[in-house]
Amino acid sequence: MSTPGRKRRVSDDAILQVFADADAPVLTAREVADQLPISRSGVHPRLRELAESGRLSRKEVGGRAVVWWIDKDAETAAPAAPLKRIVGMLDPEAADRSERRAREWRDRFDREMGIEDASETDTENT
Repeated sequence: MSTPGRKRRVSDDAILQVFADADAPVLTAREVADQLPISRSGVHPRLRELAESGRLSRKEVGGRAVVWWIDKDAETAAPAAPLKRIVGMLDPEAADRSERRAREWRDRFDREMGIEDASETDTENT
């Protein structure tokens, strides 16, 4: 959430464009900040907001390292995190299917990134 009365110098679309233009499949906050007129400390809350809204995904890959990426299905799919609880209230089976799909996607991502034993990291972060 932005600070009241303070205009953002960098739009969400500009941040997302950095990801779209990147050669790498994932970026760090530093890499995003290096491409925009925004500090690394300023880009962190913006990346978190974009992740909470479902426009970005994130994963901790080390003690303090976090990578961010655009979910290619995000444009056609509803943001999972905010809707998951609502779907679960209405249809527990649909919530289970959603959870399985998210877990499968994370596992595929971990394999592609060469991250071993990601299940421990996922368990700690959920």
